Amino acid sequence: MINKLKNVIVLVVSVFLISPAIAIEDSIAPSTDTKEAYFTGETFFKTPLQLQQERDEELEKAEKEHYRQFLPYQPGLPGVASRKVTPPITKLRRKIVKAHNEHKVNKANKKSRFADANGVVQEEEENEVLQQEKEDETRAVMKCKVMKYNPDKTLVEAVGGVEITIPAQNVVMTADKMTFNQVTNIIELFDNVKVVKAGNEVFGDYMKINLNEESGVLDNLRASQYVFDIQAEHGYMFGDDILTTNGKISSRYDKIISMYTSGFGTDIQRMILPEEEMKFLVTDIKDNKMVVKVKELNISARKSHDKVQVKGLKVYTRAGKKVVSLPSMTFYTNKEHDYVEGNYPELGSFPNFGMFLGPGVVLETPFGSTLKLIPTINYYKKLGFGGIARFKSGTNQTDIAYSSAKSTYYIKGYQRLDENLLFQYGANSYMNEWFMGQSWLGYGGELLYEKGYTHRDFLYEKANLTFRHRMSGGFFKANDKKRNHEKYEDIDGHMSTLRLKYMAQIDQTLLSLGKTYNQNDHSMTKDDIKFLTFNLVADGSAAVYGTGDTQFIGRIGPRLTTQYKLWRQELGYYLSAYDDHTPFRSMDAYRYGKSNVYLREYVRLHKYLTLGLYGSYKLSNDLDYDYQSDKDSALREASIYVAVGPDDCKLNLGYDFIRQYTYFGISMAMNTKGTQVEYDRMHIKNGDKLGETDDELVKRPDTSFKAPANPNKSKAVVTPLQDKSTMMQGEHI
Repeated sequence: MINKLKNVIVLVVSVFLISPAIAIEDSIAPSTDTKEAYFTGETFFKTPLQLQQERDEELEKAEKEHYRQFLPYQPGLPGVASRKVTPPITKLRRKIVKAHNEHKVNKANKKSRFADANGVVQEEEENEVLQQEKEDETRAVMKCKVMKYNPDKTLVEAVGGVEITIPAQNVVMTADKMTFNQVTNIIELFDNVKVVKAGNEVFGDYMKINLNEESGVLDNLRASQYVFDIQAEHGYMFGDDILTTNGKISSRYDKIISMYTSGFGTDIQRMILPEEEMKFLVTDIKDNKMVVKVKELNISARKSHDKVQVKGLKVYTRAGKKVVSLPSMTFYTNKEHDYVEGNYPELGSFPNFGMFLGPGVVLETPFGSTLKLIPTINYYKKLGFGGIARFKSGTNQTDIAYSSAKSTYYIKGYQRLDENLLFQYGANSYMNEWFMGQSWLGYGGELLYEKGYTHRDFLYEKANLTFRHRMSGGFFKANDKKRNHEKYEDIDGHMSTLRLKYMAQIDQTLLSLGKTYNQNDHSMTKDDIKFLTFNLVADGSAAVYGTGDTQFIGRIGPRLTTQYKLWRQELGYYLSAYDDHTPFRSMDAYRYGKSNVYLREYVRLHKYLTLGLYGSYKLSNDLDYDYQSDKDSALREASIYVAVGPDDCKLNLGYDFIRQYTYFGISMAMNTKGTQVEYDRMHIKNGDKLGETDDELVKRPDTSFKAPANPNKSKAVVTPLQDKSTMMQGEHI
């Protein structure tokens, strides 16, 4: 009976997983249907209002039909899918295409050649008129209503609608009045002063520019940068540097700005709640309006980094209550703002490594990357010393650590190669195995391809279907012994071999009630989020090893997800069948049994306290021993997450009871509208280069519905003719 049930489960899961993959290619094929031209037949006599109503109905049907197909989406590892930097393979492919296109253009635009009197082949020179036009384009130009010139004082005065354009520096200055002293080389602008450089606008009442020193002074400075408004008593400009004093930064725009600094180890928060499902938390931040007071704020744009240094930071509520105080903090990011790294201290623990605590120093490394060095004090039955080095870039993150208390090392990292291609590697660490959890390995790495598709309204409205699969291949060496090798015997010995693996998941929504979070709806608040969904989920995994061993796993079960405001929970069950002969028992052996239940909880109890937990419990009597926890236990997953503090600067702590490690991180978020930053001194260096990159960013496929151009042409309104007998009377004759 059990064998029959096992075969049925495997068959159902296989059909469930394979069927959507077969249908994907056909479903995304473009339609070749054509519509008849407008203004023919009956459409000629329809009013513009009737035509527009018919078009709206057709667009509504077309949009529904567009989403009733498998559209690709980017799943990826936590924190990786949202990166904007172009991966190396994608960049190489673009360079080849660009070089090929440039070659064709250069060939088409090749200068004509001729032979001179001596028979030497020469290229035709550019037209003198064109050369003069190019020179004129780089000259400064001034416009005004009245200009006065005093030859004795060598003073030029312009009045009324003064506008000075400097093309070489991409600068335009306007004012009511301007004076220029040719001896001192000083320009003064009076009343309604406005300076525009690279699209950024600065306003003031008076401005003085010293052309010799390339410096300037601006009184009562007012500026808009990004979504912020800046006001200051005085502003000073030295080349590309801007220094303002006694100022305020505020915003009239409702925009959420959030940053998340990942610490050492696996992010437990994202284990409990995946990255793409955390967006609903920002609804609570809309009401988070703070007053931030800073003694000194230094913002600088480097060649490949943007840097923010804050000194004397104090955060208050609108009521004047002090929330947090920090003496100094420096944050680094790349030009695409893919990540944030800071010089804050770190603490935590890791199995076979012990507890650690240490300060952090961040170094700027080439190509928009950073290297954080953390000398640590370690404890594992005795005190020891060690260190952690963390490398971050838009496509890579690698952690390396060593502890003398245990005489062990740790490596974990990934390199994004293409949009769906990734290489992950590690040693004495946990490796991401998707729905199979975190696998403990000796050392190894694998090349991993992952992609997902979603099909809206698959069964009926709101009954969406999601298909996701992963293919990987790599070389691994298992742990010589269990993690607590002083107590237990060898498990896998010195086993090392290749592994090829395929994993797939299909998630079908069967019931959807209520209103989920929509990040495009800016009017939505936390009180609007109330929903319940019931899904059927099927997972499948097949692996073959270099030793000839195989592993087959199939499981299926329901999942119930509910959310009430900022309280989200997920309850699910899996019925599984497996044939597991992995040679890496301590690494990737199936752990969840033939029957297991799991629970995820995530709740914001207060704006200063958020809790999360994740647990999985084995209900069946098989697989009594768990190689991850090194003990006989039916509890196969148990993690807790705590976030303390306001959203402006929140401390994140997590602990995994099964794998026995602690996670530490810092997150920051605020609503720009209503939040106010007061500072004594702000120094902006190369402000026009903040966030500016020469790199061509990632071009992810846009699967949103695009309405075709309106085929309804403007036409005369058709008015019925009057009766002929009436038209022949009186003045109409």
